[in-house]
Amino acid sequence: MKNLKFELLKTARARTVILAVTVLLIVNMFAAFYLGSPDDDAATDGYAGKIAALIADTERMYNSVAGNGGFPEKYYAKIIDTYSALDDASPSRAISGWGRFMCFEYQSILAVAACVFVSAFGFRRERESRELPIVFTTRNGRGRYVFSKLSGVFITCALLCVMFYLTAFIGVYAGGGFAPFSGGGEQIRAISGFVYTPFRMTAAGAALVSFPYTFAACLSLSLLTGCISYYLNNGAAALAASALAIILSFFADGRHYENKNAFMRNCNLAAAVRNRYIFGELRCIDVFGMPVPSYLLNIILLIFSSVVFSALFTVMHLTHAGTELKLPKLKRNAKKEARPAKQHGLFAYEFIKILHSRVITAAILVLFAAGLFINVFSVRYFDYDERVYRHYCQRWEGMTAEEAYPEFFEEGGYIGKCYSAYAALSSGSQYVPENGENVFEMSRYYEKCFGGFDLFNKKISVMLEKAQTGNSDPIVYEGGYSRFFNSGADVFLILTVTLITTYLCTYDRENGTGAVVGTTLLGGKTLSRRRAAASITMAAAVWAVFTLSSFLSYLTIYGMTGFQYPARVVPGCEEFGDLSLGAVIALIFALRLIGTVFTCILCIGVSDLIGNHLTSFFICASVPAVTGVLLSGSGSVKARAADPALLLDGFGFLRLYPSGLLMAVSALLCIAVPLILYIPHAVRIKRK
Repeated sequence: MKNLKFELLKTARARTVILAVTVLLIVNMFAAFYLGSPDDDAATDGYAGKIAALIADTERMYNSVAGNGGFPEKYYAKIIDTYSALDDASPSRAISGWGRFMCFEYQSILAVAACVFVSAFGFRRERESRELPIVFTTRNGRGRYVFSKLSGVFITCALLCVMFYLTAFIGVYAGGGFAPFSGGGEQIRAISGFVYTPFRMTAAGAALVSFPYTFAACLSLSLLTGCISYYLNNGAAALAASALAIILSFFADGRHYENKNAFMRNCNLAAAVRNRYIFGELRCIDVFGMPVPSYLLNIILLIFSSVVFSALFTVMHLTHAGTELKLPKLKRNAKKEARPAKQHGLFAYEFIKILHSRVITAAILVLFAAGLFINVFSVRYFDYDERVYRHYCQRWEGMTAEEAYPEFFEEGGYIGKCYSAYAALSSGSQYVPENGENVFEMSRYYEKCFGGFDLFNKKISVMLEKAQTGNSDPIVYEGGYSRFFNSGADVFLILTVTLITTYLCTYDRENGTGAVVGTTLLGGKTLSRRRAAASITMAAAVWAVFTLSSFLSYLTIYGMTGFQYPARVVPGCEEFGDLSLGAVIALIFALRLIGTVFTCILCIGVSDLIGNHLTSFFICASVPAVTGVLLSGSGSVKARAADPALLLDGFGFLRLYPSGLLMAVSALLCIAVPLILYIPHAVRIKRK
């Protein structure tokens, strides 16, 4: 018990850990407050009809594969049996608050991030402080040490999951309340987002059932992070590995959308922490020909991985404890050689200042985690109709509307025949297909393709109208371009750059070393130039991480092809004319980099004038962040010219292209203002 108490106190007394967890809890509460949509509380309309339609569609698919004895036949039979046993009716009134709480998925991801951060700190504590050899020699340093370490992780993950659930509950309650509060006693199927839930379960009961899934995911990733941290004695590497595991899990979730029964689609972290997966439409996975519900495999895999990682840590520690401790040999009468201290250049010294401040390092890690979370995990995968629409775009990619129209017309005719089959089956009448076609497959094809075909029909109609004026552009899927172009300025990029730069530029004045540094040989112009260079270098690195993560997220999920095509093929980019899409992306990257550099210059000038880190950070971050958020939703392009962070948007600045005057005004505001504030700093350094 003493060892376990020591593990818990060690975490509780770590200021960096407490600060990071507190920030994540606050972010979770405000995210639940702002992101909780009242639409998620909408009541289920026509519940009995929807269940009946689902059963009817499944019966049609079951009839098409009946007699094969394979997995599809067993799967469809299981769906029919499960949904046929449900009630015929469901409450029609909304369950206020519970829909928002169940649809808010970010508390699970933030809880995982907090648990992983705590685990990376806790497992490397003894090795980092070089106390591990002493731990091995103690009575409790082997088996009991492992037990206390694993128990501490278990208790910490449980407490953090409870706190994140409670803060999410508070945020949802503050945003809309739970009125009536007893609505949690209604069945979760009364919420429109969970209409196909194959369980008789209340909304409050579903919230409680979802907790073990989140806890198991947090525990599994925390133990993985702990093993890596213990083995490498490097918390940053452990956090990077855990982040990679999360990213790969969500990547697998997005890439396997076509196969409903795919193992990676339903059994990964993304599925385990999303209530829509756990309590949504019944999903089964082929396990030796038997349809096993994915919600069972989700929790089993997470528990199994936790056991494996616990055993791995036990083996690593006990194996290490069994090795002999090699002590350095002492030479008699040997003169102790004095080794000079390792010297660092001025450029490296600026980086070291960041690492020596635990608060700044923790804040940067939290901003990086939040920024990457927004750029990577909040990119929601598009709906099924748009996926079919992308399929049609890629089918005729590179062709003009006139070239693709004959095949498109043929596809439309076939979908019209499929509609006849679908209507006949829905009404119970007879339909005789041509050429021996399967009526069930035709009906299913109509259901799958009609929505996306209708979207593509609108696109090709517009292209045919433009072709009459002599403007024949190739067909390209614009989904990834549209989302990346309109992603706006990254607030976390602004916050991280201003935090780093203002800290470096106010460090000497706040610590009272400014006068001493000024008397040194390199303490004047040279130090100022190196400090500015170090700040701009770190700002460029931050720009690369956030911009590339955003671009790669859209590229991976939505796809971007045809970089050589003219930009006007993307809606909203008609003013760019013959400028290629690749050139537009390159300009966005360049403009964001330029905006990052001038944001850094602005921070240097403001920090030199004020001299206080918190005040400088607040001013430098609030001006571009607040104005950028306020003006980002403005319908007028002219209003965006007053945004001092418009260069960080990139595409927002390019939208001013038709008006040279507006571009000049915006560039003057984004570039001249930082330079003007930087002039007093440059003059003062020159006088030294």
